[in-house]
Amino acid sequence: MQNDKKYMLKQKIKSMQDKRNKQRPLEELTFDVMGQVQKMMKEVETPEVQQCVDDLKKNELLKHKFPILHKKYMPIYIATLRRQMDLQMLKFMLSKRNMIVKKKTTEFDASKEVGQILYDKYSSPM
Repeated sequence: MQNDKKYMLKQKIKSMQDKRNKQRPLEELTFDVMGQVQKMMKEVETPEVQQCVDDLKKNELLKHKFPILHKKYMPIYIATLRRQMDLQMLKFMLSKRNMIVKKKTTEFDASKEVGQILYDKYSSPM
């Protein structure tokens, strides 16, 4: 009885994920986060963006050039805009996301691993 409930729950979750993925546009499913962040980092260094006094003006210039990054990955977009993006950490987190997508790890295990690294880096006593 317990196994039947677990199986049904897993099937329901899989069905919801499949449905969600089918609703996403192809460009969003194949979106290269790292590549876009690297392009945006170069764009942030251009004289046109550098002459902007505040982040709001920079945002107005860049949000149209990087619309998916701006809409779907706002924390990454903001960190890149403010020149605070840690590319090593982003690469690590994206690799964990890819492992989840390829079913090489669970979301729980990947989240736990990322959380531990973030804790060690920012919170643990030195």
